[in-house]
Amino acid sequence: MNTIADIQELASKRVQEARVLLNNNLPEGAYYLAGYAAELTLKARICNLLDMDSFYAPADIKKVSGAYFTHDLGQLLTLSGWRKRLETEMSPSGGANLLLATNWQTICRWSEKKRYDCVITDVTPIPFLSIGRVDF
Repeated sequence: MNTIADIQELASKRVQEARVLLNNNLPEGAYYLAGYAAELTLKARICNLLDMDSFYAPADIKKVSGAYFTHDLGQLLTLSGWRKRLETEMSPSGGANLLLATNWQTICRWSEKKRYDCVITDVTPIPFLSIGRVDF
C-alpha cells in the first residue's frame, strides 16, 4: 500500500468481500473483514491528518510513534481525531444518531483475533456493512 488512496481502496474491497460473505451466510468472515476495513479507514484518516503519504512507508514510519501500529479501533479512533465527533453525533444533544451508535457498538468489539473465531452467535448486526466510504 503506497498511498492513502491505496489504503482507502483496500478498505472498500474488504467491505465488498464482507458483504459477499454475509450474503452467503458466512458472518464470521464478514465480521473479520469489515473490522479490518474499519481499521484501514482509520489508518487512512491518520495519514491524512498527519500529512503522510502512506501509513506503511519506511520514511513516514519515523514520523509516528508505535502507538499508531495497533489493531485497536478505539485507540485508532482517538488518534484519527474522530472520537469527539463520534461521541457528539451519538449523544442526545448531537441528535443521537442511533444507526451510528449501533454501528460503532458493533465494530468497536472487533479485534484482529476474530480471524480465529469459528462461530459468531450474534449475527444480527454487522449493520456497518451498509456504510459507504468515509471521506477525509
